[in-house]
Amino acid sequence: MQQGIELKIQQSRESARVNISKKAREFQRIAGLVRTGNELRSQKVKQIKERVSKGDYNVDAQEVSKSIIRSEVFRILEKK
Repeated sequence: MQQGIELKIQQSRESARVNISKKAREFQRIAGLVRTGNELRSQKVKQIKERVSKGDYNVDAQEVSKSIIRSEVFRILEKK
């Protein structure tokens, strides 16, 4: 088991009960978000590849510029 994650099992004649710690529940939630994010990213990449191969993928230069500026501003502010 990972450090900081507790799993407690209590058994009786009628049923078994599992108590998952708060950290373990948070870990499960984050792992689920990562899986969902990976699936969405994979779908997006597939769609873009299809559009590129068809020749109908157009890049909005203004949006790319905005994104670059946002990234640089964030990077500079993060250093302070």
